[in-house]
Amino acid sequence: MKNVGKLACMVLGVAVFGWAQAGGPQPPRGAKALFYDVTSDATMRTEKAASTQKAAAKTRTNTGLKYWVELVQPSGQILRVSSNRIFHSGEHIRLHFESNVDGKITLVQMNSNGTSQVLYPDARIHSGDNHIKAGDDMTIPAGGAWFTLDDNPGTERVMVFLNTESAPPPVNHRHGNSKSPGASGNADAAVGNAIPTSPDGKLDAGATAELTARVDQQHGSKSLVLELDDKSEAPAEYVVKPTDNKSGASAALATMIQLKHQ
Repeated sequence: MKNVGKLACMVLGVAVFGWAQAGGPQPPRGAKALFYDVTSDATMRTEKAASTQKAAAKTRTNTGLKYWVELVQPSGQILRVSSNRIFHSGEHIRLHFESNVDGKITLVQMNSNGTSQVLYPDARIHSGDNHIKAGDDMTIPAGGAWFTLDDNPGTERVMVFLNTESAPPPVNHRHGNSKSPGASGNADAAVGNAIPTSPDGKLDAGATAELTARVDQQHGSKSLVLELDDKSEAPAEYVVKPTDNKSGASAALATMIQLKHQ
């Protein structure tokens, strides 16, 4: 009987220990996990919590973007790589993007002289519609077009802005207005502002500096979770803006893709 009593105590102790572990602090999750689990960063521990989380998932969504590079080498070989690869002149590339939320995506390429060029939206693609649907694989450029790396080695920098459909209405600034988004005092709110516009997509140094400030502010606020997965058979990078659980609103996201080529 004593042995049975000891066994019962041991089983009870293990159960209590297991419950304590489940209810204790959980390690922070990476961007890849947050990208696929679009709900808030709460950890489910009971059936009741799971039910509550399902109900909340409609209003609490992590804003996430997954991207990778499709590369055609001079030999004709096609590879899927991440942006940390060293690229070479003469190679052809295009960018793939997948969002975990419905929204609008904008790509702006920075020039060496401080100006920039809006790559997407483009009036020639989908009549200028830059909506992106959750789970869709969007390629830039679209169709059979490719970017070709020229003979000028350097770093190609592309700013990416993802504005969710549940984010607040954007504020639009013309391309001649170099007002800093920092004036609002809210980096995440500034990221959601509309991209400065021009008829040909060319943005002057002032507008480019404004956009760069948006990216820097969000990265500087440490509100983004970043992860590079270059070990799997399908390399990709993930960037996630976790939901603000207080407001329940999905936030806009801004990041920078840098491609080094030589």
